[in-house]
Amino acid sequence: QAMQMIDVYTKFAYEQAAIPVIPGRKSRVETFAGADRTYTIEAMMGDKKALQAGTSHNLGQNFSRAFETQVVIVPIWKKGDEKGVVMEAVASVQNTLKEAGIRVKVDDSELRTPGWKFNFYEMKGVPIRIELGPRDVKNRSVVLSRRDVPGKQGKEFGISMEPSILVDHIKGRLEEIQASLLQKAITFRDSNIVDVNSYGELKEVISEGKWARGPWSASDADELKVKEETSATIRCFPFDQPEGAKKCFMTGNPADEVAIFAKSY
Repeated sequence: QAMQMIDVYTKFAYEQAAIPVIPGRKSRVETFAGADRTYTIEAMMGDKKALQAGTSHNLGQNFSRAFETQVVIVPIWKKGDEKGVVMEAVASVQNTLKEAGIRVKVDDSELRTPGWKFNFYEMKGVPIRIELGPRDVKNRSVVLSRRDVPGKQGKEFGISMEPSILVDHIKGRLEEIQASLLQKAITFRDSNIVDVNSYGELKEVISEGKWARGPWSASDADELKVKEETSATIRCFPFDQPEGAKKCFMTGNPADEVAIFAKSY
């Protein structure tokens, strides 16, 4: 059952949160107190530190809240008499998206400028922004901006308000954004994991803030020594292991597995 749950967590992290975690087994030193074995999924954060994103005992909730809002609609008008027409169109678009199961929010606050709202929702992580003004209402279209493609390249003009067209377009873009975020995270992760064959190499890699991966069959005391001298711990023995004979980079003895070392929070 513990393995089944780690599989569930891994699938969730990849498919829903676009986080390319590394599933594996914890070392004896890092095993949950009272457990025979602890399985984990390890995520690389933006600062390259490791985060235990979930174990067979406890799944963190931070990632499951990502993208609570999938689309934010920002109405734009200059004259007071334009507001009614714009908001009528906004309500129509909002209802169309909600009926299609898309989580949407309208920010019609007049206390902040459109530019402030754009920046705010980018920082909040909302994947898609819809801008809707008088000209768009006249043309029965909207302007769509993708958070993962900054600037003009991420903007699409003249997207039809026709429900079937708009819904299909936004759902397609959400799928593209999910795939794009996952691929960027995989590239970032893989470019910051370095294979090592000696303790000296591990020290160098850890000092650069990266993850070190190498053959390991040393003792618990050796593991604690690594932690004391580098502040890095064994994050896991990945389930996906390389084939072939290996020698422990710490002792030179035969090693059946590679371990991943990294600093964590």
